[in-house]
Amino acid sequence: MLNISKIAAAVLIISLLILGFSGCQGHAHGDHAQLGLNNGAKWKADSGTNAHVTALLQIAQANNPQTLADYQNAGNTFQNELNNLIKDCRMQGPDHDALHQWLEPLLASNKKLMEAENQDAASAIFNEQKEHIQLYFTYFE
Repeated sequence: MLNISKIAAAVLIISLLILGFSGCQGHAHGDHAQLGLNNGAKWKADSGTNAHVTALLQIAQANNPQTLADYQNAGNTFQNELNNLIKDCRMQGPDHDALHQWLEPLLASNKKLMEAENQDAASAIFNEQKEHIQLYFTYFE
């Protein structure tokens, strides 16, 4: 009985991971190579991706968290927009790979923000996320 529960849990986790990145196709999501320009030029992002990243930046700029709960709520708001970005992803090829080099650290950081246990840690993570979101516009058009 215990083995069946473990198998069911593993299948559920794998299914959720697959669904989470279902809009993003043709990419190994474990690659964390250093993000850089495309031979000196910005990577090409589609209009939907640009709109979602602009929304993330607006969320970051509109929030002025004062408490741990505020930071965690901001993380939840970020996560909703990140989920939409992933769901609507239509990019492919090297531009898509570059997007994931930018996106994956943000996903990991946001998870830490939502799980932060003290306000100082949450504040540091939030500020790093704001900077990271702004980096998108350095590397993508």
